[in-house]
Amino acid sequence: MNGAGPAAGPAVGSAALRQGVRMPLEFSPGHSSYRVEDESLLRKTVAMFAEALERDPKVLLEVGGHASQEGQLGQNRAIAHERALAVRRWLLARKLPPERLVIRSYGTAEPTGEGTARDRRVTLRLID
Repeated sequence: MNGAGPAAGPAVGSAALRQGVRMPLEFSPGHSSYRVEDESLLRKTVAMFAEALERDPKVLLEVGGHASQEGQLGQNRAIAHERALAVRRWLLARKLPPERLVIRSYGTAEPTGEGTARDRRVTLRLID
């Protein structure tokens, strides 16, 4: 998945959802919590994926955690995993089925090329 995939927005097609959508969340270095102000954007993004999951009962939703190059490799993998888990918990609270959610920690493996703040992110994508 390309780390610079489309940012979440209105009416993203199924092909784009399979390539991946960067969640509109901001994470501080070394943290897995996101700003409360980001929740409304998160709801809009997740609605697109929930609709796609409903249309195709075989597809899964990958929640991918990412980290910037700051810090040590092991710490970056761990924080990327924690970021993905934070979004997974949010998805579960909104009744997305747990058996359709796949967590992946990409650590620093997929930088966006847009700077370290953009590398601290969570991406969602549909997988078969």
